[in-house]
Amino acid sequence: MAARMLAMRLRLAVQNIEARIQEIFNFPPPVAPALAFHQPSIDVGSDSSSFDIKSIFDGFLWAAPKSRRSLERRRTRRRATEKRLKSKPDIVACEVCGQPKLLYHLCGNCLEKVKAETEAVREKLGKEWSWNTPQTETIVLYEGEKVSEQDKDKHIVEVPRKRPSWFTKDLYTEH
Repeated sequence: MAARMLAMRLRLAVQNIEARIQEIFNFPPPVAPALAFHQPSIDVGSDSSSFDIKSIFDGFLWAAPKSRRSLERRRTRRRATEKRLKSKPDIVACEVCGQPKLLYHLCGNCLEKVKAETEAVREKLGKEWSWNTPQTETIVLYEGEKVSEQDKDKHIVEVPRKRPSWFTKDLYTEH
Protein backbone atom coordinates (compact mmCIF):
# COMPACT_ATOMS: atom_id res chain seq x y z
CA MET A 1 0.00 0.00 0.00
CA ALA A 2 2.78 2.44 0.92
CA ALA A 3 4.74 1.58 -2.23
CA ARG A 4 1.66 2.28 -4.38
CA MET A 5 1.19 5.68 -2.70
CA LEU A 6 4.84 6.55 -3.23
CA ALA A 7 4.66 5.57 -6.91
CA MET A 8 1.55 7.74 -7.33
CA ARG A 9 3.25 10.71 -5.70
CA LEU A 10 6.33 10.31 -7.87
CA ARG A 11 4.17 10.16 -11.01
CA LEU A 12 2.40 13.37 -9.96
CA ALA A 13 5.73 15.05 -9.22
CA VAL A 14 7.11 14.14 -12.66
CA GLN A 15 3.95 15.50 -14.29
CA ASN A 16 4.29 18.73 -12.32
CA ILE A 17 7.94 19.04 -13.34
CA GLU A 18 7.05 18.49 -17.01
CA ALA A 19 4.31 21.12 -16.81
CA ARG A 20 6.65 23.60 -15.12
CA ILE A 21 9.39 23.07 -17.71
CA GLN A 22 6.90 23.52 -20.55
CA GLU A 23 5.70 26.74 -18.88
CA ILE A 24 9.19 28.20 -18.49
CA PHE A 25 10.76 27.18 -21.79
CA ASN A 26 7.60 27.14 -23.97
CA PHE A 27 8.16 23.57 -25.17
CA PRO A 28 5.48 21.82 -27.24
CA PRO A 29 3.72 19.06 -25.26
CA PRO A 30 5.55 15.72 -25.49
CA VAL A 31 4.21 13.14 -27.94
CA ALA A 32 5.17 10.19 -25.71
CA PRO A 33 6.11 10.07 -22.04
CA ALA A 34 9.77 10.95 -21.58
CA LEU A 35 12.04 9.77 -18.79
CA ALA A 36 14.85 12.29 -19.34
CA PHE A 37 14.68 16.00 -20.04
CA HIS A 38 16.94 17.79 -22.45
CA GLN A 39 17.59 21.40 -21.52
CA PRO A 40 18.21 23.75 -24.45
CA SER A 41 21.41 25.77 -24.50
CA ILE A 42 19.53 29.05 -24.10
CA ASP A 43 20.88 31.45 -21.49
CA VAL A 44 17.89 32.12 -19.26
CA GLY A 45 19.69 34.87 -17.39
CA SER A 46 20.36 35.53 -13.72
CA ASP A 47 16.99 37.03 -12.81
CA SER A 48 14.89 35.63 -9.98
CA SER A 49 12.48 33.92 -12.38
CA SER A 50 15.17 31.44 -13.52
CA PHE A 51 14.24 27.79 -13.19
CA ASP A 52 15.74 25.78 -10.33
CA ILE A 53 14.98 22.05 -10.15
CA LYS A 54 15.85 21.95 -6.43
CA SER A 55 12.90 24.22 -5.62
CA ILE A 56 10.50 21.57 -6.90
CA PHE A 57 11.86 18.84 -4.62
CA ASP A 58 12.04 20.99 -1.48
CA GLY A 59 10.12 19.12 1.21
CA PHE A 60 9.14 16.25 -1.05
CA LEU A 61 11.86 13.65 -0.50
CA TRP A 62 12.67 14.06 3.18
CA ALA A 63 14.21 11.23 5.18
CA ALA A 64 11.82 9.62 7.62
CA PRO A 65 12.40 6.90 10.23
CA LYS A 66 10.98 3.46 9.49
CA SER A 67 9.55 3.00 12.97
CA ARG A 68 8.98 5.06 16.09
CA ARG A 69 11.71 5.06 18.72
CA SER A 70 10.18 4.22 22.07
CA LEU A 71 10.48 6.49 25.09
CA GLU A 72 12.59 3.93 26.95
CA ARG A 73 15.08 3.65 24.09
CA ARG A 74 15.32 7.43 23.73
CA ARG A 75 15.99 7.94 27.44
CA THR A 76 18.48 5.07 27.52
CA ARG A 77 20.37 6.63 24.63
CA ARG A 78 20.36 10.09 26.18
CA ARG A 79 21.45 8.92 29.61
CA ALA A 80 24.18 6.58 28.43
CA THR A 81 27.03 5.97 30.87
CA GLU A 82 29.53 7.44 28.37
CA LYS A 83 27.69 10.78 28.50
CA ARG A 84 27.66 11.12 32.29
CA LEU A 85 30.07 13.41 34.12
CA LYS A 86 33.26 11.69 35.20
CA SER A 87 34.40 11.98 38.81
CA LYS A 88 37.77 13.64 39.39
CA PRO A 89 39.81 11.70 41.96
CA ASP A 90 42.76 14.10 41.61
CA ILE A 91 41.14 17.08 43.37
CA VAL A 92 43.12 17.96 46.51
CA ALA A 93 43.27 20.84 48.98
CA CYS A 94 45.90 23.51 48.37
CA GLU A 95 48.74 23.29 50.94
CA VAL A 96 48.86 27.09 51.33
CA CYS A 97 45.25 28.31 51.37
CA GLY A 98 43.17 25.12 51.64
CA GLN A 99 41.09 25.77 48.51
CA PRO A 100 40.32 22.76 46.27
CA LYS A 101 42.60 22.40 43.24
CA LEU A 102 43.66 19.79 40.71
CA LEU A 103 46.69 17.73 41.65
CA TYR A 104 49.90 19.05 40.04
CA HIS A 105 48.17 22.30 39.02
CA LEU A 106 48.40 25.84 40.37
CA CYS A 107 45.76 26.91 42.86
CA GLY A 108 43.64 29.67 41.33
CA ASN A 109 43.23 31.49 44.66
CA CYS A 110 46.99 31.56 45.34
CA LEU A 111 47.69 32.61 41.76
CA GLU A 112 45.42 35.65 42.13
CA LYS A 113 47.23 36.63 45.35
CA VAL A 114 50.64 36.31 43.66
CA LYS A 115 49.41 38.40 40.70
CA ALA A 116 48.18 41.15 43.04
CA GLU A 117 51.47 41.16 45.01
CA THR A 118 53.55 41.18 41.83
CA GLU A 119 51.50 44.09 40.49
CA ALA A 120 52.09 46.04 43.73
CA VAL A 121 55.85 45.42 43.48
CA ARG A 122 55.83 46.49 39.81
CA GLU A 123 54.07 49.74 40.73
CA LYS A 124 56.76 50.41 43.34
CA LEU A 125 59.50 49.63 40.82
CA GLY A 126 57.85 51.89 38.22
CA LYS A 127 57.81 54.83 40.65
CA GLU A 128 61.49 54.33 41.55
CA TRP A 129 62.84 53.76 38.08
CA SER A 130 60.74 56.19 36.04
CA TRP A 131 62.93 56.53 32.92
CA ASN A 132 66.32 55.11 33.87
CA THR A 133 66.06 51.35 34.35
CA PRO A 134 68.96 49.76 36.29
CA GLN A 135 71.16 47.34 34.36
CA THR A 136 71.70 45.04 37.36
CA GLU A 137 69.43 42.39 38.93
CA THR A 138 66.69 43.75 41.18
CA ILE A 139 66.08 42.44 44.71
CA VAL A 140 62.80 43.17 46.53
CA LEU A 141 63.19 43.58 50.31
CA TYR A 142 60.17 43.57 52.58
CA GLU A 143 59.93 45.08 56.05
CA GLY A 144 62.33 43.41 58.53
CA GLU A 145 64.62 41.83 55.88
CA LYS A 146 68.31 42.62 55.44
CA VAL A 147 70.55 42.59 52.39
CA SER A 148 72.90 39.58 52.20
CA GLU A 149 76.56 39.91 51.19
CA GLN A 150 75.98 38.44 47.74
CA ASP A 151 73.12 40.87 47.03
CA LYS A 152 75.00 44.10 47.89
CA ASP A 153 75.95 44.92 44.27
CA LYS A 154 72.37 44.41 43.00
CA HIS A 155 69.61 46.99 42.71
CA ILE A 156 67.49 46.91 45.91
CA VAL A 157 63.85 47.94 46.17
CA GLU A 158 62.32 48.16 49.65
CA VAL A 159 58.59 47.48 50.16
CA PRO A 160 57.14 48.96 53.39
CA ARG A 161 55.12 45.91 54.53
CA LYS A 162 55.69 42.35 55.69
CA ARG A 163 56.39 39.62 53.16
CA PRO A 164 53.39 37.30 52.64
CA SER A 165 54.02 33.73 53.85
CA TRP A 166 53.30 32.28 50.41
CA PHE A 167 55.58 34.78 48.60
CA THR A 168 58.95 33.16 49.29
CA LYS A 169 62.19 35.10 49.12
CA ASP A 170 64.18 32.49 47.26
CA LEU A 171 62.29 29.77 45.44
CA TYR A 172 65.34 27.54 45.15
CA THR A 173 66.29 27.31 48.83
CA GLU A 174 62.97 27.53 50.72
CA HIS A 175 60.35 24.81 50.33
